[in-house]
Order: sequence, then structure tokens, then C-alpha cells
Amino acid sequence: MNQIHFSEQIVKMSVTAFKWMANDIYQVYIPSLKLSSYGPKNEAADEMMNFSLKEFVLDLEKVKNANVEFALSNLGWNRDSSEEESFSHISIDKEDVIQQLELKNIELIEETFSI
Repeated sequence: MNQIHFSEQIVKMSVTAFKWMANDIYQVYIPSLKLSSYGPKNEAADEMMNFSLKEFVLDLEKVKNANVEFALSNLGWNRDSSEEESFSHISIDKEDVIQQLELKNIELIEETFSI
């Protein structure tokens, strides 16, 4: 399960990512946030994704609470009823990603990114 939790000064996030290599380029995609990154090496693609996640969080921190909920709900996230400042998103499986991105003959690796 993908989760985002807001506290007074910190945003914690754990999201599922899918990784693959095509045409000698490593690619990473987080379907729950619609974020992607790439690089000539696996480490470079991961670094770019970590940068993108941090920028995403910075953007969320800049907007007011109602806008955060609106932005996340547009991506399919739901506010957790048990915790007012937490959101969750149902994980998307490999087959859905393969179909959405029209990937053929490519092995996806599932990984979790946390910040």
C-alpha cells in the first residue's frame, strides 16, 4: 500500500515503483504519483527519482491543506479515516503497469521508495 503522512514539519512517503531497462536506459515509474525518471545507470535513475519525490513533497508543502487533498485525490489517493493527515493509494500491480505503458518483452522490477 502506498502511503503519505503529513506531520507539522515532516512529510513521510512510501510508494511502489517499477523499474526496467530499455534501449540501454534505466527507467523508474511510480504510478500512484505519475512520476518517472531515467538514467544511463540504475543508480542515476534512482537519484533522479529521489530528486523528483523530494520536489513533489516540497510542492505539496507549499499549498494549503484543501489543495493538497484535491491534488492527491486527482491522482487516486484517499484520506485515511483513522488519521486526518494521512493518505493512501491502492498499489498497482505489474500487469497494470505493463498494459498502461504498453511495455512488451520487458521485465519489471518492483521496489519501494521512501522519504
